[in-house]
Amino acid sequence: MLGVVYRLPLHYPYYYLRNARDNHAPLPFWGYSQLYSEAWNYQANIDELNMQLGQLLISGTKGIMFFQSDAAQLGKHDTSVLKRTLSSIVSEIVLAGDIMGVPLSSDALSKKKILAETIVTPEKLLLVVVNTVASSYNNLICHTGLVGRHWSFSKHKVDSLTLDVTAAPGIAKFTNWQEATKDGLVPLSDVDVQGEAGHVKLSQIALDKTENVRLFVADVVSADDAMELTV
Repeated sequence: MLGVVYRLPLHYPYYYLRNARDNHAPLPFWGYSQLYSEAWNYQANIDELNMQLGQLLISGTKGIMFFQSDAAQLGKHDTSVLKRTLSSIVSEIVLAGDIMGVPLSSDALSKKKILAETIVTPEKLLLVVVNTVASSYNNLICHTGLVGRHWSFSKHKVDSLTLDVTAAPGIAKFTNWQEATKDGLVPLSDVDVQGEAGHVKLSQIALDKTENVRLFVADVVSADDAMELTV
């Protein structure tokens, strides 16, 4: 619970989106993310909008909507980063999958330098990693127009992020890791993956300060399929 007079954290969109998702369960939840509005005297920067889109994805949404969408504002801003992230989303996994299927651990998670979540279907896993290394925004004074109007992001590299396959019911291992981009699924170029079963570790995940969301996809091998392969 956040106080009435409280400096909102960067993770705040995730908090209310995830709460809405949990309140709708087991029914599907269609969440929303911020865009532009004529009602505001200034607009969010593209890195802030992209980060919020990442938080929407990890909240467990089944769709993507934007609130306060003023079409006249779109031509006044460079939305290319947001378009690339939207084009990278593997929609069939978001629609058919669900969050919390595979426990995650990372020093960067515990220190709130990233948000991350898995979305799992019987065939695929989507790992969403969001850069949350940012400062400066203050909702208590942003209306003054002087200070605290925007989050200022920094680049961050995640040393390691571990998926606990042993705690994922019905899953034996993850294979064929790729990155989801606007051009489709491509081989990993700068992220190292160690292991397929047990504890799978992804290392050196570089997160940009503007393109601050990365999406990774792996094939899911079920426990039943793994057993058949060993017979």
